[in-house]
Amino acid sequence: MFNGRLKVTVCGAAELSQTNFMTRLNFEKEKKPDLDPYVAVDVDEVFVERTLTKQKTRDPDWQETFDTDLLRSAEEIGFTVFHDATVPPDDFIANCKIPLSELIEKENQPVHDIWVNL
Repeated sequence: MFNGRLKVTVCGAAELSQTNFMTRLNFEKEKKPDLDPYVAVDVDEVFVERTLTKQKTRDPDWQETFDTDLLRSAEEIGFTVFHDATVPPDDFIANCKIPLSELIEKENQPVHDIWVNL
């Protein structure tokens, strides 16, 4: 459990997969359509912030930093990648959760650089 100030930088993603909607439409495997991805950040499934949408890429580079005060005991931070669809709702690409306990165990390191396979 963690309470205090949390600062997170969403750096980027590499080789994002097609959405389920794109797969259902049977896009040719050689010509994968581009995505318009963004990341929604949550703490214990409560929305915190989202990145800007990066246009027509499978390898977005956001480099966006968010600060939030955690006024109650928090257990995990979540990252969900969506394709910004022309017609809502946006398409799910991938997600992950990182237990804050993993970060607290490394508290002697003020900055944690973590890449997660989605």
